[in-house]
Amino acid sequence: QDREAGIINAYIQRGADYADSYYEASKTYGVPADLLIRQGGAESMWRHEYVSGKRGSKAGAVGVAQLLKETATDMGLVVNSKIDERTDPHKSIMAQAKYMKWLYKQTGDWKSAVAAYNLGIGNWKDFKAGKRGLPKETIEYSDVITGGYE
Repeated sequence: QDREAGIINAYIQRGADYADSYYEASKTYGVPADLLIRQGGAESMWRHEYVSGKRGSKAGAVGVAQLLKETATDMGLVVNSKIDERTDPHKSIMAQAKYMKWLYKQTGDWKSAVAAYNLGIGNWKDFKAGKRGLPKETIEYSDVITGGYE
């Protein structure tokens, strides 16, 4: 419990450079700001190489919110051979919040929305239908980010 609190506090402190964007995204899309901040910390740790797109995930996720190309474009970002708006922290955070709002509508609660963000909505639906289990990584990710949210 204390370790998780320390991790969350470190995420919040390191994400201070993006605080205005997180609060704007929260206000615009109705997603709790602290949830977005925790998620940003878990996704990119606000490290330059991830935020800038110099380094991405194995799946191809890029930016502060580590969005996949398809998700980013679904949320209104431009991603092509010349422009990748996932590397714009403000636009990435706004897309993160828009996606979280959509996931919340799909899943009905924040903990499930966060799990679906990590796992993918199709895999989350398979889990809910009893077709698969939740990976340990997704459970831990969701628990750290959601804290007391349901």
